[in-house]
Amino acid sequence: MTQTDTSLDDLEIEDPSHGISGQSDPDNRYLRYVVIALSVAFASIFLYTAGFGIFDLYIQRSLFLLFTLVLIFLLYPVTDTVYGYFVDGGLIALAIVSNGYIIMNAEAVARRHGIPEGPEIILGTILVLLIFEASRRCIGWVLTVLCLVFIGYARFGSYLTGYWGHRGYTFEEIVAYLYMTSEGIWSFPVGIASTYIITFVIFGAFLLKSGIADLFTNLAMRIAGRVTGGPALIAVITSSLFGTVSGAAPANVATTGSVTIPMMKSIGFRNDFAGAVESSASAGGLLMPPIMGAAAFLMVEFTGIPYREIILAATIPAFLYYLGIGSSVYFVAKRRGIGSWDAQSIKERYPSPREEITTRGHMLIPFLLLIYLIFEGWAVTTAAFWSLLLAVGVSWLTKPTRMMPRDVIMSLDDGSRKTLEIAMACAAAGIIYAIVNMTGLGTKFASVMLGAAQLHIMLALAGIMIGCIILGMGLPATVAYLITAAVAAAGLEQLGFATLNAHLFIFYFAILATITPPVGLALYTAAAIASSNWLTTGIEGLKLTFVGFIIPYIFVFDGTLLAQGTLANILLVAGVATVGTVSIAAGLNASNLGSVKRFGLIAAGIGMYYPSYLTYSLGLVLFVFLSWDYIVGVVNARPSIDLFENRE
Repeated sequence: MTQTDTSLDDLEIEDPSHGISGQSDPDNRYLRYVVIALSVAFASIFLYTAGFGIFDLYIQRSLFLLFTLVLIFLLYPVTDTVYGYFVDGGLIALAIVSNGYIIMNAEAVARRHGIPEGPEIILGTILVLLIFEASRRCIGWVLTVLCLVFIGYARFGSYLTGYWGHRGYTFEEIVAYLYMTSEGIWSFPVGIASTYIITFVIFGAFLLKSGIADLFTNLAMRIAGRVTGGPALIAVITSSLFGTVSGAAPANVATTGSVTIPMMKSIGFRNDFAGAVESSASAGGLLMPPIMGAAAFLMVEFTGIPYREIILAATIPAFLYYLGIGSSVYFVAKRRGIGSWDAQSIKERYPSPREEITTRGHMLIPFLLLIYLIFEGWAVTTAAFWSLLLAVGVSWLTKPTRMMPRDVIMSLDDGSRKTLEIAMACAAAGIIYAIVNMTGLGTKFASVMLGAAQLHIMLALAGIMIGCIILGMGLPATVAYLITAAVAAAGLEQLGFATLNAHLFIFYFAILATITPPVGLALYTAAAIASSNWLTTGIEGLKLTFVGFIIPYIFVFDGTLLAQGTLANILLVAGVATVGTVSIAAGLNASNLGSVKRFGLIAAGIGMYYPSYLTYSLGLVLFVFLSWDYIVGVVNARPSIDLFENRE
C-alpha cells in the first residue's frame, strides 16, 4: 500500500472532558461552594503534613478518611432527589461521628490496641459499612464484595476443614481489629494514601493546570507527527507522560484518549487498534518513573526499600515496554500504508519545539527538582511539597503558564477529587490486608507456592501472574498489587527471589491486568472512546504489550534489567534487550513475513531477553540474518527513509 500524508485540517477533535468519571457536582450552588471549600481544605491540610510533618498516626489517617467519605457522599450522590440529600446527609453525619471518635480518642485507642470499650464496636461497624458503601459508589461492587468475602472467611473459617481452615473470629473481634488497631482500617494502605498519594496527585494537578499537558502534546506533535504512524506515536508519548503524573490508567485513558484516539482513527488506524494503543500506553504510565502511581508507594512500605531505588530499578523495563509499543505502531503503520501528517499542517497548527520550550519548558523544573531531591535522600512527600511550591513560583515566568489564585484553588480542588477513588481503594484494601494477617492466609498461600515450586518454579510464578491479573480485571491496580503482595510476596522471597524483584513482578501484572481481556478497566474505557469491540481491542493490546509480559519473568530471576550489577553488564543487557524488543515487535506486526520468518523474529527477540550470553549471541545473529534485506534497504535509501520524511 502507498503511504499518504494527512492534513490536520481534516481532523476534528472534541476537547477532552476535565471532569472525573462518576462524580457529579451538586445542583445547589451553595452546596457546590461547600464541596470546593472542603476539597481545598482537604488538600491544604495534607499538603501541610507533607511539608512539615504528619499528625499522630490515628489522627492523620482518620482525618484523611473522614474527608474522603464526606466528599464521596457529596460527589457520588445516591440520587438527585430530596430523599437522596437526606440519605447522604445521614451518611456524612455517621462518617463524622465514627472518624471523629478516633480523632478525639487517638491516644486511648493506641494504648488499648484492639480492646474495645463503650460504643466502639457499634462505631467500628458503622465505619466498615460506610467504607463498603463509598467503595461501591466510586469503584463498583467488585471491591465491596471482595471485602465481604474476606470478612466472611475470618468469621466462618472455623467451619472449613483441612488446610484453609482457622480458629475463626467473632464479629466483635473482627470489628475491634479493624477499627481499634493500626493493623486494620488505619494500617499502611490508608497511611500511604494520606501521605504519598494525595501529595503526588495534587502535585500532578498543579503541573497539569500550569500547562505542562500542552508542552507534552505540542512537543509530541512536532517530533512524532511527521513519522510514519505519527498520531499513534503521539498517543504513546503523551500517555506515558500523562500517566506518570496522573497515576491511574483508566483516568489517563479518559483524559488523553479523547484526543489521541480520534487522531489515530483520522489517519487510517482501525478503531480497535487505536483503542489498544491508548490503553496500553496509558497503563504503562504507572510503570514510568518517577511517580509510577499509588502502588509504588505501597511497595515502599511493604519492602522498606527507598523510593529512589524503586524508580531506578523501574527505568529500563519502562523504556523497553514503551519501545515495544512504539515499534509495533511503526510496523503496523507500514503494513497498512499509513503515513504521517504533512509538515506544513503541523507547522501551522503547533509551535516549534524551541518556541514551546521557551514558553512552557520551565514547568519541567519542578519535575527535575523532585527527581533530584528524591535521589538526594529527601523524604518523598517533602520533596513533592517543595517541588509543588516551585511549580507555582516558576509558572509566573511566562503568561501562558501563570497560575493565578483561582488556578491554585482549582488545582487543590482537582487534586482532592482525583484522590478519592484511590483513597477509597486503599481503605477497602486495608480491610482485606487486615484479614489476611488475622487468619494467616498469607502464610498458607506461601506454603502452597512452595509446594508448587517443587514441581516447577514457573508454576508458582504463573499462578501469581494469573491471580494478579484476575484481581486486577475488576479492581484498581493499587488494590490488585496490595492483595497479591500480601498473600504471595513472602512466598516468592522464601523461594529465593530478591524482595524488590518479587514485588516488581507482582506490580507489573497488577498494572497489565487493567488492559487484559476479558475485563480490564483501562481497556473498557479505551474501547468505549474508540467505539470498538472490547475483545478485539484487548487482543491488539496484548500484541502491543507482549514484551511487558516477558520482562517480569526475566528480572525476577536476573536483576540486571533492574539496574542491579555492574554498569557494563547493565548496558550490555539493556542494549541487547532493546534489539530484542524491536525483533519481537517486527515478528508480531511487520508485513510481508512468512510464518517461519515471523516466528524466527519472535524467537530471536525472546532469546535476546533470556539471561545467557549464548542466547544473546544466537538471538542477535538470527535477528540480523532474518532482517538483513530490510537493513540493507534502509542503508541504501537513507536520504528518503520515511522515518525522517518531511523534515524541515
